[in-house]
Amino acid sequence: MKMLIGITQDPQASAAAVCRQGTDLVQSAEVGPFASQEAAGQWLEFILRRGRGYEQLPVACPDNGADASPWYGCTFTAIKPGC
Repeated sequence: MKMLIGITQDPQASAAAVCRQGTDLVQSAEVGPFASQEAAGQWLEFILRRGRGYEQLPVACPDNGADASPWYGCTFTAIKPGC
């Protein structure tokens, strides 16, 4: 079991992308909305500095512009044999 963290404009799409890799997820928290990718990134950096052993998810480049829609922070618990 491991903890995943990331920022996204679509939390459900982010979870689905990880699930397609064969990982079962339980969403722990969704934070936001943040007004910009920069604001969401600051939240992410704050949490990562706390050193709780999170693995960072990649940030997907949105098709409609980085700040066209609000950003969210998400944490997930990944459950996969061998994790």
